[in-house]
Amino acid sequence: MTTSMRHLVWSSFLMSCLVNECLSLVCLNCSSTLSPRDCTDVTTCASNEVCFADILSTADGIKHVYGCRSAMQCGVAIVGKRSNSNCSQCCQGDLCNAFLCGETDGLTTSGPVCYSCGERPNSDGCSKIRQCDRDQVCELYPSITSISHRLVYSTDCQSRTICESRIKATNSFHPGNVCGSICCDTNLCNKANCANTTITVSGDAIICEGSSGYIQCPPGKKIAVSDAYYGRTNDGSVCPFSSIFDLNCRAADSFTKINNTCSNKQQCFLTATNAMYGDPCSGTYKYIEVKFTCVVVV
Repeated sequence: MTTSMRHLVWSSFLMSCLVNECLSLVCLNCSSTLSPRDCTDVTTCASNEVCFADILSTADGIKHVYGCRSAMQCGVAIVGKRSNSNCSQCCQGDLCNAFLCGETDGLTTSGPVCYSCGERPNSDGCSKIRQCDRDQVCELYPSITSISHRLVYSTDCQSRTICESRIKATNSFHPGNVCGSICCDTNLCNKANCANTTITVSGDAIICEGSSGYIQCPPGKKIAVSDAYYGRTNDGSVCPFSSIFDLNCRAADSFTKINNTCSNKQQCFLTATNAMYGDPCSGTYKYIEVKFTCVVVV
């Protein structure tokens, strides 16, 4: 491809970014490595950025640099600049900079490339990756820590058998998938947005409309629900919102649904939506409230 043709390609891409918001790419992100295979960090680009790779000759040898770069900078000065000793190229696509500047095996094809960050408090903040083996999949696994009873998310490569069995185990606590439970086999697939998920260990749990949450008892105890509803009975101090008109609002059968989901279980998962419980007070911002205690398993 000639330089003028490359400029035309990037000009078309830049025009598309002006008309439509560009997708945020995930790119290798390392300041000095020997090859893309040695780069285990990634970054998410801004909407006007693409992935780049620079290969530089230094006093210490060849240096590989990866990251995000302005698409406009790529279109003007970067694409196609190559010599025997250095190279600067850009591309559009997740992890595509592993294959720039003549690299043919930047990422192997033995298995998927997965996020790999161990236990973290959120499900989508990982910036480390790992190349999995052929018989492995990417896993995102939520769990509750035994000491602090906090919700954490683990990301890594995992055997498909173990991954799928762990999802079945977490599903036994509640109907449906736990937020974030994933077994998948494509690059960077073990990521989910569970930012609105909360956890309450005992007492009075509040889950605002549109969010999800766990309630849990310590090992050896089970949940005993004394009252629960989806609606609103409190003023704006609980789940504050501009649209609050009804303070005597309880969805019919919401107690039964919540009680059936949580009672006599160590842990349960609830989502506060009209789709789940109906809309008992249209126009008012609602929430789930669950009053519960943890009782000893007899």
